[in-house]
Amino acid sequence: RTPGPTATATPCALCERLVPGPVVAECRTGGVGADVTVTNTVMCSQARLWTARVEYRWSDGDSWHLGNVKRGLRLFAPGQTHISALFNCGDDYPAGAAQVRVAFRLDGLGETCHASVTSAPIHCNCNTR
Repeated sequence: RTPGPTATATPCALCERLVPGPVVAECRTGGVGADVTVTNTVMCSQARLWTARVEYRWSDGDSWHLGNVKRGLRLFAPGQTHISALFNCGDDYPAGAAQVRVAFRLDGLGETCHASVTSAPIHCNCNTR
């Protein structure tokens, strides 16, 4: 008897199948808001940890310093999922920072891949609306 064709399944829990889009950081009253859209390219949901970290520097030529981190666990359904984080000036990064940016990262659950993207630097002061 000749064996018939066998189906191969697409693994659902592949962190490579989660693709974060660009991080959009903008000045908001009292701080910086960051938004990112993550695309899940497989037809099943995946739960993943995510991290958004604000980074700052004192002048345009200075190196980047680490501010506070926002974390979460999110279920990423097939298609696009939106994530937002808000960082408060004076609490999450220093009020005197010349520039800020936000780094976003998806963390694999026991896997080695970690998709990450970083926003463009922006100039904000603590009173920006």
